[in-house]
Amino acid sequence: MGERLRETGVLQPEAIARTARAVADFARMAREANAEEIACAGTMALREAKNAEAFVDAVRAACGLECRVLPGEEEARLCFAAACGALPPQDRETVVMDSGGGSTEFACGRGGAPRRRVSVPVGAVNVTERFFSGEPTAERLRAAREEIANRLRESGFTAERGAGLVATGGTATTMAAVAHAVVPYDPEKIRGAAITRDEAERQVSLYASLTIPQRAQIPGMHKGREDVMLAGACIVAEAMRFLGAQRLNVADCGLRHALAQEMLR
Repeated sequence: MGERLRETGVLQPEAIARTARAVADFARMAREANAEEIACAGTMALREAKNAEAFVDAVRAACGLECRVLPGEEEARLCFAAACGALPPQDRETVVMDSGGGSTEFACGRGGAPRRRVSVPVGAVNVTERFFSGEPTAERLRAAREEIANRLRESGFTAERGAGLVATGGTATTMAAVAHAVVPYDPEKIRGAAITRDEAERQVSLYASLTIPQRAQIPGMHKGREDVMLAGACIVAEAMRFLGAQRLNVADCGLRHALAQEMLR
């Protein structure tokens, strides 16, 4: 959905159409499964796009759903609740990061309730479009990581020393699947899986050394993510460095689970 959003400030007609079709397909499957309610929510792309209402209208026309645009802090709160609910309780502060296509959300707190939240405007898609539209040279890789590091510093986000780090979202689950060669994908094997800082750096180097078709052949690589995984791994690696974390655990749940929990409550 965020194709060319950074350079134009608007959602492209083709992106609106194909994403609305995808939402309509999901809505059809949900109704066929006798779902009584369906939540439809948008995040960074809709927060930034000047023509976000065009997408909301397209979804309404395609399947009758009302798409709610979530503020960044609300997205971080929901992701925090879902991640903390999926893993064993922690006796220390927990930082949850959810890296998406257009932004990375951070929240930290104890006992399932975040006390600080921030949305950082770096995601796997916008970093790919800006730095890795061509061959990922050493210079482009360095520039991308510097940009991510600068954005993290500018966010002002802080956490207690020794806080646990939990990552959610497609970048994190793909990195866990690659790290542990989980084929086919099994959420039970991913939930709680550890990624060390050394492993994050290994994956950055691995993706930078391969073409996109070659990345698609890596055991554990999620289909359709091979083009953005270098940027995603850079974000994870830089976030771990920024927070001083030597490892993180992956939660195979996120925003959609929190939205469902919110509806059920």
